[in-house]
Amino acid sequence: MKLIRRLLFILPFSFSFLFANYFFGYMMGYCQATGDCIICKTCPKTQYTLGIGGIYLNQSKDFDSQDSGGYVRFAFSEFSPKQRFNFTLSTLLGAAQHTSNPQALFASPNPTASVFFELRPKVGVNILSQNLPLFLNLAYTFEGYNPNVGDSRYDLYTLLYQSVGGELEGLVFINPKLRLTYSAGYDYIFSGGYKTSQGRAKFDNGSTIRASVGYVYALSEKLSYYMKIQGKIQNFESAPPLTQKTQEQYIAGVELGLGF
Repeated sequence: MKLIRRLLFILPFSFSFLFANYFFGYMMGYCQATGDCIICKTCPKTQYTLGIGGIYLNQSKDFDSQDSGGYVRFAFSEFSPKQRFNFTLSTLLGAAQHTSNPQALFASPNPTASVFFELRPKVGVNILSQNLPLFLNLAYTFEGYNPNVGDSRYDLYTLLYQSVGGELEGLVFINPKLRLTYSAGYDYIFSGGYKTSQGRAKFDNGSTIRASVGYVYALSEKLSYYMKIQGKIQNFESAPPLTQKTQEQYIAGVELGLGF
């Protein structure tokens, strides 16, 4: 049952990623054969994006719970000439409604308000061409989550962790205004733990698998809007004495916003 749930979660993103790669290969062959390629000559070298999104988080094992809510993301990107290198700094802050099942380690009879954040700088190199860029990124991520803010009736926990990883991030130029976007990556969680009223419990490692697919539409040379769907599968190793087995969580969301 666990395997089926995981497959149902990740298959839409996997098929989207495979389709994007297939389309990418087709376009590359077309470009090489005809020389008629769309290059984003008007894409800004410096870009800011501001977006909002909806998110659903499911935690299994000891932290048997669900969160649904929204977030705001702000990102800054800098590209070198001909889009050979890039640097991106992304920040995210969100809030959600947290509910837990009665058998959960930190069960609360009533819903609580949760908050979460993410800080993710990354650097990348374009391993293909300016016509169809595919960036190989190296990223660092610092994330945090608190399932209860402002309700003193329930004594829950705070989760903080850091990771490093690699990511493939691609663009497919459909026409001068429309671009498809896709990404997939893996992060190794090298430090993390839970903080409770009883103390701290650390875990040595974990992992994150992430993927996204979407599009960007240019309204003008300096303004665009975008939309993407994204998902993550995360595993956290046991953190004695709080948890004795690997914890899992699944995150899915939709994000839309402006680039300027």
